[in-house]
Amino acid sequence: MPECAGMSLDGSSASVIICAALAKCSFVTELAPVKGSYPLEGSCSSVRVLKIYLAGPLFTPYERSFIDECSAVLRADGFEVFVPHEHELAEGVDVTAAWVFAKDRPGIERADAMLAILDGPSVDDGTACEIGMFHALMQSDPSKKGIVGLLTDIRGTRGESTGVNLFVQGAIEDVGRIAASLEEARDVLRSWR
Repeated sequence: MPECAGMSLDGSSASVIICAALAKCSFVTELAPVKGSYPLEGSCSSVRVLKIYLAGPLFTPYERSFIDECSAVLRADGFEVFVPHEHELAEGVDVTAAWVFAKDRPGIERADAMLAILDGPSVDDGTACEIGMFHALMQSDPSKKGIVGLLTDIRGTRGESTGVNLFVQGAIEDVGRIAASLEEARDVLRSWR
């Protein structure tokens, strides 16, 4: 980790705030902690961490693994990421639609931006709903940044259908864009910080 005034930074919010005040914010944006918004005193203004809702299908170990890889890359870059299955995987016979909605809706509402996984023969219906909800929230909340769709499915490059419904594509492109790689998606999210 970098050092600031002889202090080793451990990535905690306290060390970042202290170091930022000492260094007069010269590198705070690179070292911002993963969670929350931290106002800094003195010559610094507040540093705000972009909160991302990561939408995508999560019904198979493969789908969850890809979402986990994406969230790890984003977190390593300083984003706060809400991943629905990290809070509790909706499995079992007693899971209800109301329970799933109540668990995930606050993550969408609190997010500054959305990254939506679009891969597959068609966009996951829950993901499409989350995209629509976030788009609607953006209409009344100017602090929300946008939606990035992540479409890595090779079928589109072979001339086959990408599986993205035109209405869903339109909602994304109205407030963001579709990226062909996680790196491209991360660059768009970085531009919204």
